Amino acid sequence: MGFYLLGLSNSGLAAPARAGDHNIYVRSTTGIKAGDSISIGSGSDAETRKVASTGTAASNNSTLWQPLPDGPVITYPVGSTNVPVTSVAGFVVGQKVALGYGASYPTVPGATEQYEVATVTAVGKAGTQAYLAADAVAGSTNIQVTSADDISAGDKIRLDIDSVGHGIDTVTVTRVGTEASHTNLAADASAGATNIKVRSVRGFTVGGRITIGTPANRQTVAIASVGTQGPNGTGIDFTPGLEQAHINDEGVVQPGTGLDLAAPLKFNHAANLPFSDRGTGISFEPATAFAHISNEPVQALGTGITLDSPLAHDHAIEAVVRDAAVTTAGYQGAPEPNQWFGGPETGGQRSVLQLHHHAQRGQHGAARRRRHGGGQPQLRSAGGSMGGRRLSGHVGTGGEWLLCDCAGPGRRVRAVRFGGCVEYECWPLSGWR
Repeated sequence: MGFYLLGLSNSGLAAPARAGDHNIYVRSTTGIKAGDSISIGSGSDAETRKVASTGTAASNNSTLWQPLPDGPVITYPVGSTNVPVTSVAGFVVGQKVALGYGASYPTVPGATEQYEVATVTAVGKAGTQAYLAADAVAGSTNIQVTSADDISAGDKIRLDIDSVGHGIDTVTVTRVGTEASHTNLAADASAGATNIKVRSVRGFTVGGRITIGTPANRQTVAIASVGTQGPNGTGIDFTPGLEQAHINDEGVVQPGTGLDLAAPLKFNHAANLPFSDRGTGISFEPATAFAHISNEPVQALGTGITLDSPLAHDHAIEAVVRDAAVTTAGYQGAPEPNQWFGGPETGGQRSVLQLHHHAQRGQHGAARRRRHGGGQPQLRSAGGSMGGRRLSGHVGTGGEWLLCDCAGPGRRVRAVRFGGCVEYECWPLSGWR
C-alpha cells in the first residue's frame, strides 16, 4: 500500500481547448508572462507552448437567476440568447461566456455534457429581489419596498407567489423612489407610551410617519425625535401615544416613496412577501444548444493566454496548465507530486474531484470536476456498487494538494470536499467509462 500525491498546477483550463486553438481560457494567470514556456494537458496529450501574451483569467462563477417568487426551478430553453444572472461582474462585450456544468454526475456513458461557450454581445443588469415593506392592496399603483437597488423605470417586476385566493402580479415600474425604513421593537411598549425602543434607527427621520405593530393592532404616528437603538437606547419619540400595547419584535416601518406602477395591482399582497426584477442579464451568440436551469454556473472566461502556435490536441476543462517558472501559485515545494491536476482548487466548497485508475495502463487519469452553481456537492454512484472501504486522505494548506491511499488496479477513488472536510471513497470501475 502506497501513497499518491496530486499537485494543483498553477493554472488550469477554465473551458475546453480544441486542436488548432491559439488562445486558451484559464482559471489563473498569476505569475505567467510573455515568453514563458507552459505545459498544457497531461499524459500522451501533453504539449508545450510559449506564451505570446497574457490576458485575464476567468472570473468566479455567477449563476442563472432564481428569485423566490419564480421558483423552485426556472428553465431557460434551447435557443436562448440572453439569461438573467445574479451578478454581471467580469462580463465584457466581445469576450467569452461559459454556461452550464463542465461535467455531469452521475456519469452516463456516451452522454453529452450540457456545457457551452458563447460570445458576449451585451452586458445588462443583474437580477434583484427584495420584499414588500407594507401591505399592497388590489388597485394600488404604488408599492412600499425594502430595497430599490438595481431597479429602473421600465423594469418589469413580479410580486408574490401563486397561492389559494390570489395570484401573481407582473407590473411595469414607471418611477423609482426611496425604500422604506424597517426595524422591529427591541422591547415591549405599553398603551399610552410616546417612545419605543427599536433594533435600528437607520433611515428614520423627524417629521416622518411610522407604522407600529401587526395588521391586528397597527397604528400610525408622527416621529418627534430619533435617538439611539437597542433595548437600552433612547429610541424613537412620537405623537400621539399608543392606543394599544405592543410586544417585543413587532414591526416598525417608515414608508419611502416606493415604486410607482404603470397599472393597478390585481391582487392583495401582504407585507414581507417577495418581489423580483430579473434585470437585463447577459446577452450572447450563438444561441444555446442546450436548456439550462436556475442556479447553473455562468462564467466570464476573460481573455486568457495567447500561445505562440496552435494546439495539436484537444484538452478538457480543468486540464493542467503549468508554468514551471511560477512560484506564487499552485502546489509548491517537496515532495514532487506524482501527478499534476488543473483544478478545481480543493480549498473551495463547491467542487467534486474524481480520480480513476486505468488497470490496463497502470497509471492515474486526469482529475475532473463538477462545477457547482450553488449548494453543496454530493457523493453519487454512477453504476456498480461501492467498494466497501474508506480511504485515508489529507488536503494541504489552501487546498493545493491531495494525498490519498492508492485504490489499486480496477478501482476509482472519489474525493469530495465539504468545506473543511474531505471524504474519500473506493469504487469499482465496473459500470464507469
